[in-house]
Amino acid sequence: MKKKINTKTAILLVGVAVYLLFFTSCATTKFTKFNTPQTVKEHGYHIYDDYFAFSNLDELKNQRFIFVRLYNPVYKQSFSTGSILQTGINLVEINKIAASHASIGFSLKDDFYGLTLYARPQFKVEHCTEPRKNEYMRQCKPFKSIQTVIGLKVTEKEYQAVLDMVTDFLINQNLTYDVTKNFQMAGYTIGRKMNSLATGQTEIFCPYIEGAQVASLHNTEEKSFDKLKKYKFVCSTLVSYILYQCVDSYRNYIDLNNLDWNNVGPSDLINFDGFKVMFTSTWVHYNRAAEEYLKSKKALVDFIDK
Repeated sequence: MKKKINTKTAILLVGVAVYLLFFTSCATTKFTKFNTPQTVKEHGYHIYDDYFAFSNLDELKNQRFIFVRLYNPVYKQSFSTGSILQTGINLVEINKIAASHASIGFSLKDDFYGLTLYARPQFKVEHCTEPRKNEYMRQCKPFKSIQTVIGLKVTEKEYQAVLDMVTDFLINQNLTYDVTKNFQMAGYTIGRKMNSLATGQTEIFCPYIEGAQVASLHNTEEKSFDKLKKYKFVCSTLVSYILYQCVDSYRNYIDLNNLDWNNVGPSDLINFDGFKVMFTSTWVHYNRAAEEYLKSKKALVDFIDK
């Protein structure tokens, strides 16, 4: 007689398969237990009351920002693998904002830089309002796909370091999307989900991840890139790597908490100290959302969108 599979075991196995398939594209729709703000459904955007704090005007004048855009796309093909597996993916989601892709930017203009499997080249500029220019984005419905921008205060030196690294990657195109990394991240995220179910606590990061496991990947020597070498990342680990190398507050948070920058998923980025959730919108309403955000934060206009 064949042994029957326990219902919970079956659900977990399905979840594993779902997650592995999902991360292979880094472009699938994720579902979250937190609803999209009603204002997005009504007006196409939502502005969050998550303010950047400044002690005085001089501090504001000397401030720079790095922005990360989190994507929750909807495919044009409603019966695509990503859409069908949407509910299964939620089995491993613990963050309040759903995201399956992350990119990095230097202003609130619709120019962010991201790494995807399907884009050619794989690391290139992404425009929410012009998705046809990017092979990954053209597969999605811009009126239904959602994006959320989060921001981080940095120094001028840190800003320039991030800009230099991104520019170097764009010029040399020595990045490649690491499909095999998705399997590692799948196990990591599922382990985190199971841990939260077992303890009743929503752990943002797995306690068993050791930063030393990837120490060789983020030592100081790696800041000098070999232009002939291909560096492997997925979208969010690339963003995390850049921030770890260039931004002290991000690196200190990783090291002090014994975390692993190489296992940071797109939606995990909202949990790091210093990041502010700024606004959410559909892709087509991105520019309007950015304009409304700046209007609501008048003191920041001259500094946040340089």
